[in-house]
Amino acid sequence: MPDRANQAFLTFTFLGVCVGAFVLLGFGACVMLGILGYRVQRDGVSALTAGANDARPAAVFLAFVAFGALAGLWSLRRQWIATRRLTQRVHAHRLPPTRDLALAAERTGVSARVHLIDAPEPFSFTFGLLHARIAVSRGFLESVSAPELDAVLEHERYHLRHRDPLKVLVTRSLTPALFFLPALRDLRARYVAGRELAADRRAIRRHGRRPLAGALYKVLDKPGWLELAPAAAIGGTDALDARVTQIETGHEPAPPPVSARAIALSVGGAAALLSSFLVALYAFGGPAALARLCNGSA
Repeated sequence: MPDRANQAFLTFTFLGVCVGAFVLLGFGACVMLGILGYRVQRDGVSALTAGANDARPAAVFLAFVAFGALAGLWSLRRQWIATRRLTQRVHAHRLPPTRDLALAAERTGVSARVHLIDAPEPFSFTFGLLHARIAVSRGFLESVSAPELDAVLEHERYHLRHRDPLKVLVTRSLTPALFFLPALRDLRARYVAGRELAADRRAIRRHGRRPLAGALYKVLDKPGWLELAPAAAIGGTDALDARVTQIETGHEPAPPPVSARAIALSVGGAAALLSSFLVALYAFGGPAALARLCNGSA
């Protein structure tokens, strides 16, 4: 399968599962809230437990939905704060760009978007949301040749053009929102690795394998204050083994399979959620209650 087709497949698989799950959850929540709200409005709170009615299955289903929404929002908030903190730390350690870095940025087309960081460890990464930037450490700049620097900046430019830090933030928020589908964590890891591999292929096409390989072997460390994982950032040593394999072989390595345990747990989680919805629906009259609700006579 062509590399571009691999990327499209990974993207649409992850997003397709997420969108499909959110549509079903939204529909189910609207149905439950509609039936419950209409019953309470018409007959009062006692209608929820009158006769054969039992609100507990509906409460379980809505609790699933609410917990997922809160988990996703909490993840989004955490990443937002981490991104602001990372940006502040980058600015606090920022140095004026050297002439070599300025020339390389101009050659690559990322002038004014590259920050030189005062750190002896060799590293580079792309960070930020709407206005992403590239960070390059002093240690990295001092250890690479001009072709290697160009290759790394081309790699990071790919992330800039495709807004990968923002996409990483979104994927990290979707995963906890759909906590009952743990297979999404494996799919997200494959997606992030795929972005790194795609950026490497761009750099290889423009500058060849040797400069990128030389730079990659030098970007193996970062300072203790630098935490990329919680922030909207991509780079560092993400997918390092796969990136080395791609450079050595000239082909994109096959992504790791989704674990059987994650698939089994995801099937179980989806089944539990669907069961709670169906039990709740039938506790209030089944599909007939939904039909009456749509007709305004529930």
